[in-house]
Amino acid sequence: LKAIHIPLHGAPLRALQMLLPGHALRYRVVLIGLLLGIRSARVSPSAGATSEVTPLRLFGERAAAGALAGGFCTGLLHPLDTLKTIRQADGSKFGNAVTAARALVARHGIGGLYRGVLPAVVGAMPSSALYFGAYEFVKDRLGRYHDGQGPLRILTHATAAASGNIASSMIFVPKEVLKQRAQVAGTGLSAALRGVLKERGVAGLYAGFSAVLWRNVPSAVIRFVTFEELKAAFDLKPEASKTPALLAAGALAGGISSFCTTPLDVVKTRFATGLLSKDVSVVRALTTIGSREGVRALWAGCMPRVVMSAMFTGVGFSAFEFFKAKLKTEPLEAERSAGKP
Repeated sequence: LKAIHIPLHGAPLRALQMLLPGHALRYRVVLIGLLLGIRSARVSPSAGATSEVTPLRLFGERAAAGALAGGFCTGLLHPLDTLKTIRQADGSKFGNAVTAARALVARHGIGGLYRGVLPAVVGAMPSSALYFGAYEFVKDRLGRYHDGQGPLRILTHATAAASGNIASSMIFVPKEVLKQRAQVAGTGLSAALRGVLKERGVAGLYAGFSAVLWRNVPSAVIRFVTFEELKAAFDLKPEASKTPALLAAGALAGGISSFCTTPLDVVKTRFATGLLSKDVSVVRALTTIGSREGVRALWAGCMPRVVMSAMFTGVGFSAFEFFKAKLKTEPLEAERSAGKP
């Protein structure tokens, strides 16, 4: 970090050290590449050059903030995600999250809760980078055409959220497929990758892609619009005194969006784990699961998912606001408020 002059210290640096311990050297390559990209976007302008933040720099810095926040939250909350996944893979096997946790720990030990954590964290960083980078970029571009008030503000945040999800899904879907295969089968990343490629080829890495968009796009729209409206209503800023409020706003937004889209998440999990044919439509999958296993099966894993989403969104959004401020990503908004195009 010091060698490439990235001004991260204290809590952010401790978060990185926790995410990438000494034994995970191969995963540091991802972080080094990301940070070098950030450094190239943050080079000081040459003499006589304008100090205006370019769109590329805006995207790079906010993508970096998203990557750090996404990786931290993914590693921290992975056990809840594991419980959600094994319950959704078979809605009739475990009655609740506590039962699933006891069975998993009895069979694999406490480490069973962290199956697939490394590919999840490594995959979360680039996908979160695209997610937040695209979201903030589109929000900034569209925000130039209105005063930030009324329905246009909501439409801007909704469009930006959808754009970020579509972009990040190109990385998110393969990461989820491998992570969930490892969680359900109890294998490592390499074994999960070989199994997917052997069964379905490269296309298998994108199993359930349409289901992911069906779930993630409306979920992101609800999540970001709710969060942005709460920020505007209560004037929430990434300051130490406002951290609890940011956490609460993110948790509320994440919980609501997660509850509304749980049936789509169940379908996505069935696609990813190979329990549904890739030729089945999302609507057909919903009706099939509901008729064969009952409507409750569509809400399997709802509570751990809602809790995880609330925690992830609360921690993730507040962490993103923190990293965004540390990386000095506010000039464009200041310029726009000053009347610059």
